[in-house]
Amino acid sequence: MTEAWPFLAVGLLLTVLVFFLIRRSIASAQDYAESPKGQDLSAALPPESFPRELAARLFGSQDWEFIAKQRSERLKRLFLQQRTALALSWLGGVRANATKLIRVHSVAARTNSRLEPLVEVRVVVDFLFVQVLCQILALIIWLRGPVNLSRFIRYADDLSNQLYEVTMRTQSRPAQ
Repeated sequence: MTEAWPFLAVGLLLTVLVFFLIRRSIASAQDYAESPKGQDLSAALPPESFPRELAARLFGSQDWEFIAKQRSERLKRLFLQQRTALALSWLGGVRANATKLIRVHSVAARTNSRLEPLVEVRVVVDFLFVQVLCQILALIIWLRGPVNLSRFIRYADDLSNQLYEVTMRTQSRPAQ
């Protein structure tokens, strides 16, 4: 029974995190929907705000291998500090884009009488996955640095693009 406590604690922590994310996103979406800028956001947010090449370079190991060959602890520490700051900033941008997309979608959904429940659930699930994955990646980056996380970052980027596609597809549907 004592072996189950860590798993229960992690499950409870994730449940609380999802609850606060949903609560925060719903409150901010309501505030944003009342502003006149809500409809213009879809044109302002391109499908790929962060090029894959940037993410691959930022989270890849090529630069780190070069720095490691220099055999300078000060240089390694400085590189990791700056790369960590850039990586966390990149993740913040991904999260901000996902939040903008969900806000655009909520504005469009309020005016659309032909909503498809499965699509709406998929949008919410994709949004939550992006948010939770970004939080987990931020924790990993904070603990061990951004080097060699390309696979996880590609996954987060793919989820973000999937959220964009589903949101724009539902927004472009005619309201009746």
